[in-house]
Amino acid sequence: MTNDIHLIYKHLKKELTPKKLDGITAKIISAYKNKQYDLLKTLAEKNKLSFDREYVNKLFAQLIRLYHPDKIITIHNEIDAAYKNTNVSLLKFYTKIYSDKPETQELYIDYYEEYGINEEDYIKFGIHIADESEIFSDIDDITNSYEPELSFSEAVNKELCRDLGYDWNIGDLHRLEGDLELQGLNINDLSGIEDCINISSLNLTHNKLTDADALKHLINLESLFLSENQIEDLSFLTGLVNLKELDLSFNSIRDITPLLSLQNLHYVNLIGNSIDDNAVIEKLSNQNITVIN
Repeated sequence: MTNDIHLIYKHLKKELTPKKLDGITAKIISAYKNKQYDLLKTLAEKNKLSFDREYVNKLFAQLIRLYHPDKIITIHNEIDAAYKNTNVSLLKFYTKIYSDKPETQELYIDYYEEYGINEEDYIKFGIHIADESEIFSDIDDITNSYEPELSFSEAVNKELCRDLGYDWNIGDLHRLEGDLELQGLNINDLSGIEDCINISSLNLTHNKLTDADALKHLINLESLFLSENQIEDLSFLTGLVNLKELDLSFNSIRDITPLLSLQNLHYVNLIGNSIDDNAVIEKLSNQNITVIN
């Protein structure tokens, strides 16, 4: 047992380098950007995390925290502690999640070899072979074409009351604590959300938001997910002093200077925006904030 744990420990210390983590992180970011989720699903399974496409931005944030090269010292300290405490199972778990060997591989079928046809044959007959990102995009378009746009109040009643004939009032919203999940509901107006003053995590991913000013009152927020909206202005963020985790991916943001006022921020996802000033990104990175862009 002593020899086994020493070999596992020695292997991890040698193989787990910033370059290795940088390579894994680059693949994670590429998969998220292109909405090709096979890799994210595989890594989720390795890390015993759940995979749900509705919450893929949350999974992305979790994976970045696990694999980002900035975490190399923390990871090595955890490995040292596991070795010191002869925790073989934990060391084996680290070996599993940082292994180069994928547990599942992307399914690939050579249609020419299997059936004597190739992509040119499909083109000749006017058949288009869609990739995963196109399929998900089509599904989103179909969903959005049938779902009506909702206000925040309508969305809360739909999700939390489930058509029971009860409407939430200000007192109810004040009593809400913890997580509030309102993703994918076509919300276009946040009026009323300012009363949710005690929530610590808010997920508004994949809605129709252009204005998030109502969020400026939610000073207890620690996690905020706003991916896949049409937000441009971030001035609402300056009062969110407790914010630690922020997802702004796939919006219409150019100016990110308000992020500099967030003293407790640890992580921000800016993928899919057209940032004007990379100097701000550099300043955020120098404050030990993990910036994904």
